Amino acid sequence: MKYEFIEKLMRTKFRLFGLESKNPLEIKEHFKQLGRYTGQTVYIWEAGKGLARTDATHITIPNTNTAEKVLKHIIAGKYQATYVLVGFNDYVNDYDIQNLLSEIGKDTGAFKSAVMVDGKLDLSARLSKYTFETKKLAQYTLSKAA
Repeated sequence: MKYEFIEKLMRTKFRLFGLESKNPLEIKEHFKQLGRYTGQTVYIWEAGKGLARTDATHITIPNTNTAEKVLKHIIAGKYQATYVLVGFNDYVNDYDIQNLLSEIGKDTGAFKSAVMVDGKLDLSARLSKYTFETKKLAQYTLSKAA
């Protein structure tokens, strides 16, 4: 998955994405490239570490170290950004987390996107209607969505 593909993906109507990969760190690197080459603001979140901009990884955004806190931060954000949530599968079955993810996914007019990246994502049916998942790629062409 190259950053050009990710750029097309981000132009779809979806604001919530679920990307499965055997190598989530590679996906994280592609998003870093997207930010570098397009000028878009990209943040990376990892459990326990918190949220950091890809162009300033040494600076962690305060109060973003848990799944709930980072999602609330994303919802409250007023600026265009892409938030890459690495290793998020452990949190997607929590009801409160699903509510927050649904709020992000429903906001199709927003200028921000949340991207869950993991080796395996088990999203509930409740989240499925708001989420573009790599499992759906065969059913959905990016040319129609862009």
